[in-house]
Amino acid sequence: MSFNMDAKNLKNTSSKTQLIKLESIETIDNYNKFINWVSSEFDLYLQEKTTFLTVYFPNGYFYIKIADNQNLTIAIEVNARTTILCKNIMTKIEKLYNRMLLSKAS
Repeated sequence: MSFNMDAKNLKNTSSKTQLIKLESIETIDNYNKFINWVSSEFDLYLQEKTTFLTVYFPNGYFYIKIADNQNLTIAIEVNARTTILCKNIMTKIEKLYNRMLLSKAS
């Protein structure tokens, strides 16, 4: 399965790049499992778990939250100093999401 995007937004400012992606999920349990997978993958970085997960990495941060409770849509926003770093972190998160879906199917 692929990480299907409903929206993709890449913004460049003088000091940072921002990449936002939205994804539909089936259940809140899938969201919680995904958050656990991401949190364990980035466990060496500073993390905040409030109503959503925020992970701070060198030269940026990302967060994952529920964007729409009714339609069960999650938002992933990566903010980094460079476009390449931003895309690399998003790719890593997408791979985790796909692995989680594959592990659920088997």
